Amino acid sequence: MKRVLWGIEAVLLLALVVLLTNQICNENMLKRYSHKDYQENSFAFLGFLQPYIAPYNLGNVYFQRGDYEGAIEKYQEALKFNPPNEYDCQIRINEVLAMVTPIDTTTITVDNYDETIEFLKSAQTILCENGCASMEGSAGHNEDAQQVKEDIDRLIYELGVKVSFIKNDENGEPLSGASLQILDEGEQVLYEWTSNGEPFTQIRFQVGNTYIYHEEKSPEGYIEAQDISFTINEDGTVNYDRNGDGNVDDADMAEVADVSENEVIMVDQKPQDQSGGGGSDSQNQQNQDPQDQSDEGEESAAQDYEQQLQELQDEGQSQRVEEMSEDEYIFNYDYYDGATW
Repeated sequence: MKRVLWGIEAVLLLALVVLLTNQICNENMLKRYSHKDYQENSFAFLGFLQPYIAPYNLGNVYFQRGDYEGAIEKYQEALKFNPPNEYDCQIRINEVLAMVTPIDTTTITVDNYDETIEFLKSAQTILCENGCASMEGSAGHNEDAQQVKEDIDRLIYELGVKVSFIKNDENGEPLSGASLQILDEGEQVLYEWTSNGEPFTQIRFQVGNTYIYHEEKSPEGYIEAQDISFTINEDGTVNYDRNGDGNVDDADMAEVADVSENEVIMVDQKPQDQSGGGGSDSQNQQNQDPQDQSDEGEESAAQDYEQQLQELQDEGQSQRVEEMSEDEYIFNYDYYDGATW
């Protein structure tokens, strides 16, 4: 019986020693940490009963040193020990902070935009695991985790939506040489470029805002297109009057095969007399040079005059033919009843 009691006392004593050692080491770590003395060799033997504490503390040391990749590795190691909820959320918060702290938003361009957005959303997923934060609806069970998640939401919002601007001719072929601009609602120029046959893509278009795709100068031989007003929808898609009915509505979105590809297409038309198309006779007459019309009118009038003379001769009205032949004929079809202007 005494041996059993001695055994229990030995176990309790050992547990007490472990707890005291753990406490002393943690206090030592906190003291060094508060004085910005970020040494890692003091923490290697911490956490006999809480194995996640040592890698977590080492992660914090690496974080303060600016070694964010090293910090992330240690936080992930700590999470493998399945810490209690309170510690689990704190470790996740620090891991995410190590992920997003190095991001410089001024260096985010079209080239790394998609990768950055995907990276930020993966950070939010880490926060939402085990319910620390929530993607939608009610907040998660950790206020700090939810706050960090919402901070990332704001960062994604500031980066805005990516939109590609396309310049085509009337046949749907890429058109080069157009001077183009993107304006905000106050008509301030945000971007300007000359089309080169490739889409012009930019980011930071904000949800709910309206912008203007404007052609400053069309290529030679083309008519300048009308401005296109487009809006960024709540879901990040772009909408404008795609079908040309004068309205921006759901019918326009039905024209889009893949709404994930935000494109605004502007088309330049050639003048009608250069289009190569066969218009109606009345349209061709309207587009014709006035001098050419005058020449054709006089020729037609002369032909009609000769035809009338021939008809009178055929009918035996020689007297009438002589009278018409003696009259001075005016070859200006403005005065001829048989022609129209």
